[in-house]
Amino acid sequence: MMLWEILLVKGAGALAVLIAFAGTAFLLRFLYGPKGKFREAAWDEVSGVDRLRVAPHSGFEGEEALRAAFLEYAGTFFSGESRDDAPLRLKADHSFRVLRYAEEIAGQEDAFADAGMARALRLAALFHDVGRFEQFRRFRTFADEFSCNHALLGAGILRERKFLADEARKTRGLVLAAVAAHNRFSVPKNLSGSVGPVLFGLRDADKLDIMRIMADNLAPGERGDGTVLLHLRDEPERCSPLVFRALREGRTALYRDMRYVNDFRILLCSWLYDLHFPAAYRIVRREGHLHSVIDGCDALPELQNDLRVFVDAFLSKGRAGSAITLNCSEEKVDVQA
Repeated sequence: MMLWEILLVKGAGALAVLIAFAGTAFLLRFLYGPKGKFREAAWDEVSGVDRLRVAPHSGFEGEEALRAAFLEYAGTFFSGESRDDAPLRLKADHSFRVLRYAEEIAGQEDAFADAGMARALRLAALFHDVGRFEQFRRFRTFADEFSCNHALLGAGILRERKFLADEARKTRGLVLAAVAAHNRFSVPKNLSGSVGPVLFGLRDADKLDIMRIMADNLAPGERGDGTVLLHLRDEPERCSPLVFRALREGRTALYRDMRYVNDFRILLCSWLYDLHFPAAYRIVRREGHLHSVIDGCDALPELQNDLRVFVDAFLSKGRAGSAITLNCSEEKVDVQA
């Protein structure tokens, strides 16, 4: 056989192998790839972090790389076990939703007219819960009271891993300060300097998405995730008088006073006292998550009605709603401390 004939046969063979390989790959993608005929939905749940890569939607310079870095870091905590990964997937998803709320607030409030302030708020929103992943790995809970301060842990991780190394010094300082303080029970309303708007914007955006998450876990007929509900006792006819008293007195309720799942419903309503920006109140009114939370309180109808009236009146009057009184007595609410 001539040399050219040998080369021709080998070339034809290589082409045939390539065509067969490409055809097999196409067939497998058609059958098992995204939207494939035989693709199992559970496969996409296991790769939840990769799925979240579509969540960022803004094209701000340099921020896509930071979002990718966040997802890469979060991905190191996933094991492939659905039971273990579900709480972590929730936190990763939560981080991007808080980012979206932060972007909406920044787009409507004069405090973020400066591009640097808006950028600091966005990055603080993205990284505010970066400490949750290590917290859950160490302690198997998101309850700071029984583990560690996830905000301070997160600020330490940001420094250690140098996520913000390429940011301007002022931006880096604002982000670190906001992340470290975002979970404090209260912060002074007259907080001076640029950190005030960034911290308040972050706290508002964080609360907005927690309301959404809790609506998914506290709506009528839902059996909420124990980790998300901080392992509170699910006794539908009970709530703690200290939590209700805080709401009635115009104060934000304390996590440490919660004993029952209904306490979380009351605490979420009390957060209306602690939102800062008008844009946040507009979002609460638009999305209606608090009403879903309250609807699940049907075993205590008098309390349920009182919470509905309170929320509607507060949102219609803005912060002036703090003067609203609750008619339900502690004796009727309780009751067991």
